Amino acid sequence: MRNFFGNLGYRIRQWMQGRYGNDEFNRFLTFAAIAFLIASLFSRLWTPLMFFYIPGVLIIAYTIFRAFSKNLYARSKERDFYVKVKNKVAGFFRLQKRRWRERNTSRFYTCPKCRATVRVPKGRGRIEITCPKCREKFVKRT
Repeated sequence: MRNFFGNLGYRIRQWMQGRYGNDEFNRFLTFAAIAFLIASLFSRLWTPLMFFYIPGVLIIAYTIFRAFSKNLYARSKERDFYVKVKNKVAGFFRLQKRRWRERNTSRFYTCPKCRATVRVPKGRGRIEITCPKCREKFVKRT
């Protein structure tokens, strides 16, 4: 019996070889599923229960499928898409935080050509701004 449990970790590692395993997208899905399942605990009616419980269970099933999948290319593409969306959302909130922190000293403008955000000092009147990314020049009032 001792030998069985002693080799169990080795056998699990051997079985998981060639499978995708866990990544940050799986962790996000797990937390989302837990949130859905906890929300389903607080619903007393049948319809809200199904609105939270069934998606939570489906997300857990999808997470398990992703972890045991042998199609590494497809799982990494899903992860790359998740990271791209996550970075875009995080970047938006990071910019809003920076705008709020520097609201007394700087103005933020968007380049009309490449949509990059440009920070300029406040209180300089009408100035010509050169986008550092595409070198487009535009005039704004600070």
